[in-house]
Amino acid sequence: MHPTLTKLFLVLFCVAAAFSSSTHGIGTGTGTHGVGTGTDTSSSAAGCVPHEREALLEFKAGITSDPTGQLASWRQDGDNQDCCSWRGVRCSTHTGHVRELRLRNVQANNITFIDHRETALVGQISPSLLSLRHLVHLDLSVQELQGPTDRIPEFLGSFKKLKYLNLSCVPFFGRVPPQLGNLSMLQYLDLSQSYVILSSSGAHLSSIDLSWLARLSMLRYLNMQSVNLALVVDWAHAVNTLASLRALCLSWCSLQSANQSLPHHNLTNLEEIDLSHNDFVQPTTSCWFWNITSLRSLNVGRSSLYGPPPNSLGGLKQLRVLIFSLNSMGTITPSMRSLCNLEVLDLRDNFLHGDILEMLPRCSPNKLTELHLEGNNIRALPKLIGEFLNIVILDLSNNQLTGPIPAEIGRLSKLDYLDLSNSQFAPRQEKKNPAHWTYTF
Repeated sequence: MHPTLTKLFLVLFCVAAAFSSSTHGIGTGTGTHGVGTGTDTSSSAAGCVPHEREALLEFKAGITSDPTGQLASWRQDGDNQDCCSWRGVRCSTHTGHVRELRLRNVQANNITFIDHRETALVGQISPSLLSLRHLVHLDLSVQELQGPTDRIPEFLGSFKKLKYLNLSCVPFFGRVPPQLGNLSMLQYLDLSQSYVILSSSGAHLSSIDLSWLARLSMLRYLNMQSVNLALVVDWAHAVNTLASLRALCLSWCSLQSANQSLPHHNLTNLEEIDLSHNDFVQPTTSCWFWNITSLRSLNVGRSSLYGPPPNSLGGLKQLRVLIFSLNSMGTITPSMRSLCNLEVLDLRDNFLHGDILEMLPRCSPNKLTELHLEGNNIRALPKLIGEFLNIVILDLSNNQLTGPIPAEIGRLSKLDYLDLSNSQFAPRQEKKNPAHWTYTF
């Protein structure tokens, strides 16, 4: 089994390794996408505002289970009067108003698989939070928190100053409330769902209309992974209104088409797109996103696309990650050879045949570090593979490779993982592989 795609593989998953606030620099400063919430609010010289302290205690009263003691410091006895010192609460250093609630599940980023429900806060999202009128950052992700009707509370659309809202992996039911469109200052929105939660609780979040997105003119990051959007026919037009958008994840959304006609696209800042695991069933050339020249990462794996990408792919000069796995490409467009910034290329299981050099960037220097071509119909490993000196992962397993392994592969000094299994190479050539490689034949 090949290793997980590593450097710059920006697939957006919500469980354990989601695009967290630390990854994107979203919080009290700026980072990858430059989303900030103002000045440092980790403590307050002014002390917390009394009615805001009461609102937080009312929120805590709606929590029926706190297995990790995440809210243990939320008390008003002894030395705990200052709610700005409570865990997960950050206030303005000047006014004492609560500006941030960072209540992400404490085990959400654990690299080992765990059942997050065992560490989650359980209870209701209390409307008492409306008293926090200065709130700019709200993170309730990977918790078992819901509104009174097990839906996303409509009152969340009343936080006029909110810039960051993360409700990922919360097991909501029903429709995404269009009231979220009232958050005109919002820069980060994560409503992504978890397979663990979906399969175990039957929770299901959906939307039939995304027109409310047009009111989020400052939005830079949007993740709606696993939200059912099967009935949204104009989703691309809704996304196209977000001129500030830099990262978009609509994977596993049951989208039915990506061939919307966009005579003029406003997405001049868009760097990352994940539309994987959808049901497009259309020619690759008909997709609307090939002209977005600002793209750095594009994932359309397992989206039922067929045929090679258009020649306009060659215009994506900033592209670093291209994932087109488990589609039906068949042949390669020559424009791929001009993608000189490409670092990760995943074309596995695409019925590809012919010379693999026609599939790879031919640039100097060549930046490619990961190449996944497993499960195709490639017959030869050319000597020129030795020119790709930055390759760390090379997977050509389950092809129809024959003949000797070219000696030039020994030039790949950075190679850490090599898989040529299910091929017909001459056994004597295996001795040429340096001992530090991890390889499979």
